[in-house]
Amino acid sequence: MKSTLKSILFAAVVSLFAASCAKEAVTPVSNVDEQLVKVTLIAGNPEVAPATPSVRTEMEGSQPYWSVGDAIGVSNGTSTNNKFTTDITERSTSASFTGSTAVSSTLYAYYPYTSNGVGLIQDTYYGAKVDLPNNQNPTSTSFDGKADIMVAKQFTVDPENTTVEDLEFARLGAVVKIVLIDKDGTMTGTQHPTTVSMTAESTLAGRVLIDMQNQQLVAPYYNPSSIVTANYSSDTKYAIDGTNATYLVVYPQTLAEGSTLTIAASTEDYTLSKDITVPAGGIDLQAGKVTTLKVKFAAANITSGAGAALPFTDDFSWQTGTGENGLSSVDEAYSAFENVYEGKASGVIRLGKSAAVGYLTTKELDLSSAFYVVVSARAYNAGDNSKIKVTVDGETTQTASTALTSTDTFTDYIFNFSAATKKSKVTITTDTKRAVLTDLQIISGTYVFPPVINVTTDNPLAVANTASSQTINYTIENATEATLTASSTVSWISNIDCSTDGKVTFDVAAQASGATARSGIITLSYNGASDVEVTVKQAAGSGATQDYTNTWTATSGAIAEKTSGTIENGDYDWSFTRDNVYTGFSSGCIQLGSKSGAETVTLSTSLFPGTIKSVSVECASYQGAHKCSISVGGVEYLPETATSSWTTVGPLSGTGSSSGEIKISFTNGTRALYIKSITVVYNN
Repeated sequence: MKSTLKSILFAAVVSLFAASCAKEAVTPVSNVDEQLVKVTLIAGNPEVAPATPSVRTEMEGSQPYWSVGDAIGVSNGTSTNNKFTTDITERSTSASFTGSTAVSSTLYAYYPYTSNGVGLIQDTYYGAKVDLPNNQNPTSTSFDGKADIMVAKQFTVDPENTTVEDLEFARLGAVVKIVLIDKDGTMTGTQHPTTVSMTAESTLAGRVLIDMQNQQLVAPYYNPSSIVTANYSSDTKYAIDGTNATYLVVYPQTLAEGSTLTIAASTEDYTLSKDITVPAGGIDLQAGKVTTLKVKFAAANITSGAGAALPFTDDFSWQTGTGENGLSSVDEAYSAFENVYEGKASGVIRLGKSAAVGYLTTKELDLSSAFYVVVSARAYNAGDNSKIKVTVDGETTQTASTALTSTDTFTDYIFNFSAATKKSKVTITTDTKRAVLTDLQIISGTYVFPPVINVTTDNPLAVANTASSQTINYTIENATEATLTASSTVSWISNIDCSTDGKVTFDVAAQASGATARSGIITLSYNGASDVEVTVKQAAGSGATQDYTNTWTATSGAIAEKTSGTIENGDYDWSFTRDNVYTGFSSGCIQLGSKSGAETVTLSTSLFPGTIKSVSVECASYQGAHKCSISVGGVEYLPETATSSWTTVGPLSGTGSSSGEIKISFTNGTRALYIKSITVVYNN
């Protein structure tokens, strides 16, 4: 009989490498109804000792670590694929993993967990479909933990055996240790690799199968790559001294005798490349073993120079709009990337996924003088709110001041940087979630942001009908040596003065008796900035009448369900009576009444000044018809019917002399009514 069990795996990895494991975002499984089974993994493998005792291992005598966010898979070896996660908060030599798996006498644990699943490939091989990356990020003394593919020996889980001990992991990848030897002393002690790559005539990386039953890898079958590249940042780089080394994890194999193996590297000032003919007997790259390659570079193998010249541009026109993962068609432009997807429309790419951010790192560029980066981006989902981040050589990072919010409009984000090196890389990522990119440019020089006029006074600016002096306050963003000027085309605005920084003063003439309200424009100008218009609205002269329009517009803010209350609307708030008045289910409306049962809801205002000329209501019913009646000063107009789509009821015009309190009553026949806005036209 099978039952589902919840397991805790306690692990200590046996390796002489201080390898950091993958940092995948995870969510622990929790089910209090399931039986808790504790499984302890005690390291006895993998075997990492060098074949020759005289060869130095990279971390001899040091402890390996699990990392925050690590995840392993538990499988029966042929079909099941259960994710087990850890809740450790800092790296540790041991970690507890939780997950769910079926009771079985044939179970295996593997690392790293893959969401690609476990299954059959080519009708022959079963296994977990794990990616052995061709772009790796090793430390200065060890390999990239994300490339460290491992599998445990078979173990059993059953209700009586709740602890599995002595579970041993085997390392399935081959580790290549590349020691760069500067034969002529050109680089020793002064240069640090930014990339180191190994190219063979056979496949070194790609998506592989973990054959858990036989504890081995099946050759890459998807996205195969004959080149594997180590990428370094300021935190992981090492000095070339003939001892420090690069560590790459590759698919185990024997490199054929007579074939060519190319070792290439780049540093701050040099490019290195050397072709090696594989000697007799080949080079055996064994699983779980370290193979050391000491590569001597003479002057003929070293080129002094810089990275690619600017500008670096990519409008992503190469992608086809499939939404699939990868950058295979433009790998030559980028040195590293992760969680990068083709957009669902042509000319865009997506950075990141729901559970992890993505990044895109350029090839080496000559950034030895000032430069700027332009990223044109928009939000993937409205709720993502990601900010674009740009990092140079893993050291200097700038983050956009505003988050991406629009899913329709692309915004250009511009970042100025001072000089870096002749061979620097630029990484584009987000601070969280996802973003869509449509253009990337890296350009020599410093971008000069145009000045912007920001008016801090009310705009429009309301003034009385009497003669007065007024002030417009402003600031200049990205100011230059220019001077702000101001002008107006109306004669009743005069004596405009811009002599004081941050202020524009002017005089307003008095209104004539009985004159209607009027508006005038003052235009602010600043060289290089867009003009800004300030509207000056002057009240009507004494004895004049003027029509005014007051519109209340619903928002999505909650209104608690109650029998009475107030809907705020500036000077003329609406009050309501009756049960069940609260925020509507659609954004930008309120719901009056419940979804069942007949009831009447009444809204009313305090007195508007002067004469009420018209009232109109924008509304819709949830289902069925609704009756709406409007009264002004106790005079009731004929009821109107609201339909299921958005409809404006009214305007219900009076005789021109209506005044007093406005009441709007809705009779709910069967379902609730939704209201977007109420507009009242009145005069004083």
